[in-house]
Amino acid sequence: MSPCPVIWLIISIFLSTAHGFHPAPRGSPVQLGAFFRLSRARGTPILRVAGFDEWQEKVDYLGRPCWVNFFSGEARDSAPDVAGAGAMLVDATCLSPNSGLSEGTNAVVREIEEALCSFDERLSAGRKAQGHGGGAIAMRASDLPSGLTYGEFNLHFFLELVSRAVSFRRGENGSGDFYPEMCTFPAPDLKFMDVGSGCGRLVFAAAMIKKFQVNYGIEIVSSLHAMATAAHPALINGSSATDLPDISFECCSFSDSEDMGRADILFAYSSAWPAFCGDELSEFSVAVGQRAKNGAVVVTTDRKLSSAPRDPWNFESLGVWRGPNREVGGTSLGYIWRVVK
Repeated sequence: MSPCPVIWLIISIFLSTAHGFHPAPRGSPVQLGAFFRLSRARGTPILRVAGFDEWQEKVDYLGRPCWVNFFSGEARDSAPDVAGAGAMLVDATCLSPNSGLSEGTNAVVREIEEALCSFDERLSAGRKAQGHGGGAIAMRASDLPSGLTYGEFNLHFFLELVSRAVSFRRGENGSGDFYPEMCTFPAPDLKFMDVGSGCGRLVFAAAMIKKFQVNYGIEIVSSLHAMATAAHPALINGSSATDLPDISFECCSFSDSEDMGRADILFAYSSAWPAFCGDELSEFSVAVGQRAKNGAVVVTTDRKLSSAPRDPWNFESLGVWRGPNREVGGTSLGYIWRVVK
């Protein structure tokens, strides 16, 4: 066999991967030149050697078809090698075929998505707050600055962690096997808070799916807070539910929140928050220790609460669970803590 084809293959692969492992940014045409397609079987995804991107056809919560990058989690509304620059980013934070949520829960999620502004608008507002302009790119915790960060957490994993937290808050065993039906077990006796609530997506989900007595959201970015407050009446008017629990949004930092001391369950999507010694949330830990009530249960992601021996509080570790999170490269760790004073 002549060595020429082999040499040409090596050169082509080198050229196709010259830009590293990052997906093409929004607005740029997907390269059709120096890459190989490996069609493994009819109807299966096509592997782009360029950037090692694998695009799979999925369906989002609204029943719309979309194409998802297996490695980055980036989603577009049409096949990227067909639409090129015309393909728009869509919300595939938790895709219907893999979410594990019931049809009833998915119907609620569709109502929430319809009340909110578009995913692209939400992400653009978050990126502007981070100082990255309006361009939407695939988010990874390691790529983000240590200040303001924006992301949308996997809804199924969120409901699992919050459901476990509810069990712990009631003095039950939250460490047992978890079943999808548990996502919808109501908690009308407890109050919930999302710290860094963005456009209110998880607060609305907590109110409509878990049915907490009161659902608080605190967000420091005014543009995202405005999106949440604008979506609230739209959700009330368009919701099929007739008895929505109380929902309250506050535009402030967690160090200034007046509502934190009222919450029984606190959730913080903290994967990209500033941390001390690698994974300790020093500033947030102090705020929780000072403001949260004794016995409150706190969920953090990929970061840990910590306390010093001199502090009049500590955080009892109740367990850690791993779940899907496309924004940090595949999975996140969910830590659950009890505030002890």
